[in-house]
Amino acid sequence: MATATGPNAARFPPSSNRRTAVQARQNLGENRSEVLKPRIIKDSGTAKDKLPSLVLGALLLMFVSNQWSRALIYYINDFTPNLPIPPTEAKNLYANIDLDYDSSAYSWLASFGFTGTFAVASIFAGRVSDTYPRGLVLSLASLLWSAFLALGSLSQDFNHLFASRALMGIAQAVTTPASYTLLAELTPKDKIAFANSVFSLGIYLGGGLASLSIILDQQVGWRGSGLIVAMFGVLSSIIGAIIIRDPRYLPQEAGMPGEGTEVDAIKGTDSTAGQGQGNVKVRNAHVRGSNGEQRGTNISHISHKSDKTLDSAPAPLQMKSVVRSILESKPVVFILLASTVRFMAGFTIAAWKAPLFLELFPDQAINFGVSNALIIALAGSVSTLVGGILADTLAQEAKRGAWKIKSAQARLLVPVLGSLLAAPLWGLTVEAGDFKAASTALLLEYIVAECWFGPAQAALYAALPDPSMRASTQGVFSLLTAVSNVAPVAVGSLISDGGIAGLAADTPIQTALLWTVSPAYVISAGLFALAAIQLKTEDEPET
Repeated sequence: MATATGPNAARFPPSSNRRTAVQARQNLGENRSEVLKPRIIKDSGTAKDKLPSLVLGALLLMFVSNQWSRALIYYINDFTPNLPIPPTEAKNLYANIDLDYDSSAYSWLASFGFTGTFAVASIFAGRVSDTYPRGLVLSLASLLWSAFLALGSLSQDFNHLFASRALMGIAQAVTTPASYTLLAELTPKDKIAFANSVFSLGIYLGGGLASLSIILDQQVGWRGSGLIVAMFGVLSSIIGAIIIRDPRYLPQEAGMPGEGTEVDAIKGTDSTAGQGQGNVKVRNAHVRGSNGEQRGTNISHISHKSDKTLDSAPAPLQMKSVVRSILESKPVVFILLASTVRFMAGFTIAAWKAPLFLELFPDQAINFGVSNALIIALAGSVSTLVGGILADTLAQEAKRGAWKIKSAQARLLVPVLGSLLAAPLWGLTVEAGDFKAASTALLLEYIVAECWFGPAQAALYAALPDPSMRASTQGVFSLLTAVSNVAPVAVGSLISDGGIAGLAADTPIQTALLWTVSPAYVISAGLFALAAIQLKTEDEPET
């Protein structure tokens, strides 16, 4: 065969060289595919009964930043008439005075201004968590919400502050689906409620720091407080980027399952990856540890005609399919409804607790900031941890046959009892005649009320018909929290001059909070009980 010569020689290399170039391009394509696709999880050798402590700590730190940034707005406003301080000082301390907005505008800023965009973004947050490395997603999200908080702290009018809250809502939407699904994959099944509860500590630690920001506000003003909280968020983002690794993307030699793992075969569907790459296949796998528990989903594996038959995990479900599956499961529906109503009570307390105490006890602002921080951080944290431990203990007893109920049903006893006890204690808080009595009642209310979240999450996951729905269902869960913000907005309207459609105007703040929060507690307890009655899990069939 003739070889090209002359000026065309460089354009038409010998056929053997061309074949070499084609093969090189194919190899490059395979290498790129290996980099871009998730890998088989490799067992790190961690004991199967241990918590992923380092990852859990990094997730908790970012969640503290999340909640501190979100809750700061509750403590940099004061609607007390005729504040006994100079106007210049008042503008430095309080955003509502500096930017000139009233209690009705504040109720929107503290609720739908954040949760409106948070809810919309939550529709896509589960899909993002299913598609991209969750460690990277969480770190970028933390960086973004910190930037938006800093921008809000530099606002020159209410609209700018409202916009920064809305953008922060978008950035924070991905936190819970990405974090809870990571924990679900990395945590032993018998410790999942406890791990969820540890992560939920971020709500109380962040809320406690937000309450202490009353003191910070006295030193650097509301704008300086926001900038300091934003700096903390940037730090948590950096730490998360260093520590958190999505188990779906752990490096592993192509074609070889991780040491100590078992790859179980089902269906075995596959697809060709790329063009002109021969028999390069991409297969999805569930990877199970030595105890047989699923430790990861949607794991892609690349090999050349591998003899290994791999699990075929379904692709992340579309939102339409998720919603349809949810509506077909009565336990899931009741858990979501119960959580929505329970959030109504929590969001109302979060938004209006500080204005309530500042109005009733105007000379106790600093004492309230400190005592409220301790109540949130300590009582809330203890309640959350004890609730998780208690739920796991009840579930284990149920598995051993101590009661004729399922383990997931046993876990729901915690939010049922906690909500029932919280209702009268909140009534004592708002009707107390002095600061000490009100603070004591609030302390007891937090101890019994804040035990619900971890057990409810564990029961929700147990009730799902398909474990691959976890992230998407978490997105739906976050979406429903937007509905819960009807309650704090209603309180803002009730205590304003306009009322709700002209009705019940100028309602005393104690009355508005009493008849909003306590009934929500009772209703949520009833809905959790209905969920427990109907809850059944596939791994624990009814006998």
